[in-house]
Amino acid sequence: MDHAAFLIPLLVLATTLFFIAAIRVPARVQLHGSLLSARFQAAASFSWGPAAARVAWNGGPPLLSLCLGRHTLYSRPLKPRPVRAAAAGRQPPGLPGPLQLRGLLPFGGRFLKVLREETTLERVFISARVGLSGPAGTGRLFGAYAAIRPLFCCDPRVSLQVQPDFSRPVLEGSSEVSIRVDCPLAFGIRMARIILAARAAAPWESPA
Repeated sequence: MDHAAFLIPLLVLATTLFFIAAIRVPARVQLHGSLLSARFQAAASFSWGPAAARVAWNGGPPLLSLCLGRHTLYSRPLKPRPVRAAAAGRQPPGLPGPLQLRGLLPFGGRFLKVLREETTLERVFISARVGLSGPAGTGRLFGAYAAIRPLFCCDPRVSLQVQPDFSRPVLEGSSEVSIRVDCPLAFGIRMARIILAARAAAPWESPA
């Protein structure tokens, strides 16, 4: 039996199904953050169907996890790469200055345009407990919050809950943002173009 005659149609079918899913099945990006007892935790996840990639930060190196359903297939901490010594006759790349940052502004506009056209905000949830050094200051702060809260909560997708604490200075809470990527294939292609164009411009790199 010719295995190639069987594998080639199977490969074509699998590729076709993948592209159809990448067009029709939405993906989701979720951002989580919490601050409790002066300890900050954060996580970001990208899920598409049963597959998901998650990065969690708990004070140490970020932890990358690749999951399928409820099962974790791969997990490892992300450690920064060591800085290589500059080659002879070359200056190490530095941070962009104010004038150089102007070259990145068009890419920022394109990035925001892709987000507006290819994604949909599903949910924003913020819950916090806030207290200042004195009850009077806490009261004034909570009064200002009560005045502006209707501006943010007129959208049913947004939930903003702030509780005052008049007994002590405190700032604790949690937040969650969920964004749907309507067409992952189109989103990925457009974002890749922006990233490649920005890297080609590279206004912060020093010339050889």
